[in-house]
Amino acid sequence: MNFERISALSRKTKLIWFTSGLIGFIICNVLFANYNELMNATGYNIMNFEFAWYSATMNVILSAWSAIIPETIKFMTIDMFYPIFYSLLISGWTIFLTANQPFSVKLFKISFLSSFVAALFDYIENIFSFLILNNVDSYANYYVFMVSFFATVKFVLLILALIINIILSIIKIKK
Repeated sequence: MNFERISALSRKTKLIWFTSGLIGFIICNVLFANYNELMNATGYNIMNFEFAWYSATMNVILSAWSAIIPETIKFMTIDMFYPIFYSLLISGWTIFLTANQPFSVKLFKISFLSSFVAALFDYIENIFSFLILNNVDSYANYYVFMVSFFATVKFVLLILALIINIILSIIKIKK
């Protein structure tokens, strides 16, 4: 990754990068709302699904969701676009924060890459989630662990990127 090349992008390009991520992020969250309500009404939400860790726990969630599995699959279909948008949003924010700031090259690389690697892990998590949701009676037990493992790594990377961007924002405000 060439920091100078990304840093040298025009302000308009950086704005388009960030704004497209923000708009997509908002649209996805609006689309998620109805599906989240359906899931929450069962007593289990998508975070319970992502962090089930064990097939026994997953079976309880899937049993509660039995009437809404088709809607949950629709939710997951929307979720296939979500990583694109949050990675554009976070990396776009990083680009703005680090423009012409040579001290922050390492932080830029960590935050920028973390958002895209998190998206990659999100896609792997989603594949295993689809495998479970499309085979609720016969999924392989290790799929549940894979969903939880990749969700955990995804969230660690996203939290890392957000913490770095918050620190960079504070530094930029103080200057």
